Amino acid sequence: MSLYRLKGTAGAVINRNFDLERPVRIGADGSIPPSGNAAAEVVFADGRITLVRQGDTPVQVNGEAVDTAQLVGGDEIRVAGCRFMVQAPGLRPERILTEDAVRPRRSPWPWVIALALVIAALAVAGWRLGWFDKWIDAPTPAPAVDKQDSPSGGDAADPPQT
Repeated sequence: MSLYRLKGTAGAVINRNFDLERPVRIGADGSIPPSGNAAAEVVFADGRITLVRQGDTPVQVNGEAVDTAQLVGGDEIRVAGCRFMVQAPGLRPERILTEDAVRPRRSPWPWVIALALVIAALAVAGWRLGWFDKWIDAPTPAPAVDKQDSPSGGDAADPPQT
């Protein structure tokens, strides 16, 4: 297996890998192997990767039309609606993998835990201050009973007031 290869990144060749052990011919429609006339050929020889355009189909390397080009890892080849990325061992092109892209990502869990603690503290404070009383069905106290209105209440000696 070759360490040098083309990886399809768009079009009909997406997520397909093509080893450069042998020359790779790209069709005018971007297919590999070509279904008709070839648009380009990519060859790895003498430690160099070379692209040679064949035919009238436009071929772009990193957005520029070319007839021939020396390729390095990370170069993008466009033929018709298909795109390919040149992959080579040990090469990290700066325009593809910047420091921001390769730095390790921080875990979100410390922020999630901190947010949960803040929400819990606010909930406890709101409960203690009575912010949620209007949404909670608290038992209502029994109405106060006047002694005069009750059948057993009040003194019999007290005459009713009119």
